[in-house]
Amino acid sequence: MSSDQKLDLGTEKLQRSESGQNSEGKDLSAGEQPQSSQAEEKPATMTQVSEFGELFKQHSRLVEDTLKSIVDILEKRLQYDKTKEDAFDRLYQDLDHYKKNFMFDVAKPILMDLILLYDRIQSILISIDDKTSLKALQASLVTIGDEVIEILNRRDVSLIENAPSVFDSGYQRAVGKGKAETEQDNNRVEKVIRRGFRVGDRVLRPEEVIVKRFERDNNA
Repeated sequence: MSSDQKLDLGTEKLQRSESGQNSEGKDLSAGEQPQSSQAEEKPATMTQVSEFGELFKQHSRLVEDTLKSIVDILEKRLQYDKTKEDAFDRLYQDLDHYKKNFMFDVAKPILMDLILLYDRIQSILISIDDKTSLKALQASLVTIGDEVIEILNRRDVSLIENAPSVFDSGYQRAVGKGKAETEQDNNRVEKVIRRGFRVGDRVLRPEEVIVKRFERDNNA
């Protein structure tokens, strides 16, 4: 081979080297690119895997603790509601029991008095026969009335005594009208139909009365 041929061959190899081809004319750069890509996509190291696993565990524990806290709150709330419901049920039962006992205790004395009054009336009825006089019957009725007044007095209920002779709406209720002969008699009580009762200073039932009314004679 002459020196000129060797020079041309060397020049050709240099040009191929600069263009990325080997002596067979293949493109070297095409083979290098996958090596570079493989270097960029290297698999994760054991340290990275370990760090990821630890982070996942921490996150799992946080989620678990949060769920447990929510469950505890719900359980406490349900228990509180159940306890409150039971407490109200017991309260209602106690109030109902107290109300029944209270009403019985309040009513028992007067009920016993009424029972005794019933016994008294029955005794009078048994004693009445064909020989019983009207005067004796009237006396028995008066006795029953006195016993009723005594029962009422034990409850602080009494007859309205010394009611005003002139109509007073605070103590009396007019149920009828009578005629007044003079103007001075106008609005005076003519007759008491039913006695009134009071509890302490309060009127329980006003007297029912007939009240006189004076009317002028327009023809006079």
